[in-house]
Formats: sequence, structure tokens, C-alpha cells
Amino acid sequence: MQYYIRFRGKAFGPFGEKQLLLMKAQRKLSRTSEVSEDKIVWQSASELNFLFPEPLPEPVQQTTETPDSTTLESVTVSSDTVSMVSPVPVKMLSIVNLVCQDSMKEYDKWAKIAINAGDSASDGINYISDKIEERMKTIQYLFLDDVEKELKKIQSDSHLSKEFRVKLAEFYVNCIEIKSYVDKPRGTVESYKQKLIELSDTGDRLRRQLQLLSGIKETDE
Repeated sequence: MQYYIRFRGKAFGPFGEKQLLLMKAQRKLSRTSEVSEDKIVWQSASELNFLFPEPLPEPVQQTTETPDSTTLESVTVSSDTVSMVSPVPVKMLSIVNLVCQDSMKEYDKWAKIAINAGDSASDGINYISDKIEERMKTIQYLFLDDVEKELKKIQSDSHLSKEFRVKLAEFYVNCIEIKSYVDKPRGTVESYKQKLIELSDTGDRLRRQLQLLSGIKETDE
């Protein structure tokens, strides 16, 4: 199921359920946020059970005994424990990367349609540009602004593996470059297609590597 969200009177989307869950985790989506399947009938996000399920009843207290000090000591976590790798920045960049790939594909498709119709490639790009520009604004607001802040923290966290930090930085650079070709399409139709293939292959490889490093399964995306 795909949903639109409405923010300050403007509709964004559509987004899948996993993307909405990620927005909720980022606090971009609350119970009172407006969502819609068709941009006609709107409802509050609290009505979507997969986003805000009914709370489970409190478990019955089985005992009031307090564990002894030995038990408490045995579960104490050392302050030297290595930080866990957060999958959130990887998921956010993955969404940005895939949306940008799809947008480049749309520009490539409509440029060729225009040429085959006897028009210029620019005519095809202009035909679809408003839709794609709105999509890029959504991506910037919902994902890139937050992931850029998160990256600064990750790059300075010595507890995280160097490989993870390096790959994440490379993935971010790839996302920014592919987005630049969406924001400002350039080159010939042939060179644009080649750049799409090159950047997509690099992005897909880095995404798979980061998924392994952060424990994300393909079905989690």
C-alpha cells in the first residue's frame, strides 16, 4: 500500500509502509500527521495500525522480589561496550539513492520519447521536470537534512568500524552525485544514460556492502 502525507498544506509521496515507519522513527511523522491513499480522503496517521498499533496490556507482575546484588552485577553493561551500528542512516540513504536512480531513469525515458516524436530531449525533460523537482524537495526535507547531521556524528565515532564509516561516506557522496544529475540533467542522452548506469552500479554495490555491515536484510528496506 502507498500513502501520501500532507505537511503545511502540501502533499508529499507516495511512500510505502516501510518508508512511513522510518519517518516515524525520525519523528517526521506523528499520530496527528495527515495521510491519504489518494490525496482526496485524508486521515490521521494514528488510524494506521501498522504505524501506531494498539498498546499491549500491561503484563501481570509475577513477583515483587528484588534481585540480589550479585544478579544485578552480572547484567551490568560496561561503559567500554562498543557502540552498535545504527541502520537508520543506511536506510535513509538507500531511499535517497533509489529515488534518484528512478528519477534519472524517468528523465532518460522522456528524453528518448521526445526525440522519437521529433522534438528535443529538453522538451521531454521539461515535460516531467515539475513532478521530479517536487519529489526531490520531499527527499531533501524528509531524509537528506537528517542524514547529513547523523553522518557527522558517525564519522567522529571511533567505536564504529573504519570500514563502515568509509563505506557510508562513499555512499553519501554517490547519493549527492546522482542527485546532482537529477537536479540538473546534463550531457547528451547517451552520456546521461551511461552516467546513470555507472552511478547506479556503484550505489547498488555500496548499499549491499552497508546492509551486510549493519545487519540489514533486503526485506527490511
